Amino acid sequence: MTYATIKHFDKHINKLKHLCGGLDLQLISKDWVDSSAYDYHFRTIKIDAELEDVEYLSTFLHELGHAVAELSTSKHKCKIRWKAYTKYYKNKHTKRQYFIVRQCEIEAWNVGANIAKILKIPLGKWFYTERRLNLASYTYR
Repeated sequence: MTYATIKHFDKHINKLKHLCGGLDLQLISKDWVDSSAYDYHFRTIKIDAELEDVEYLSTFLHELGHAVAELSTSKHKCKIRWKAYTKYYKNKHTKRQYFIVRQCEIEAWNVGANIAKILKIPLGKWFYTERRLNLASYTYR
C-alpha cells in the first residue's frame, strides 16, 4: 500500500522518541523484514525502518501503546499476556488466549491514539485504516 508522507513526520517521531526516553524504553529501528513488536521483557520497541511514514508512525504509536498499557498491568497479568502471545504466534493457542491477544491489540491501538492526542499528533484516516488492517490480521485459527 502506498501512502502520502505525513506532514511534520520527523517532529512527531521525535516526540515519541522523547516519550520513550522518559519511560526508559529502548527503540530499535532497522530492517526487521515487516516485523515490528514491543518486547516487555527488555522494554524494547522494534520497528521496521523500511516502513513508509504512515505505517511507521502508526506502528510506533501502537507499540508504544503496548508499553504504556503495561505500566498499569500487574506482573502476573503481563505473564499471562506474554504466554498468550507466544502460544498465538506458534499457532497453539486456546480460544481464551486468542481473546487475550485480541484485547491487548485493541488496547494498544486505543492507548496509542490517546498518546497521539496528548502529544498533539494529528491522526487522520491513515491511522484508523492501519488499525483496522492490523486488527483484521488477528483471527482465531
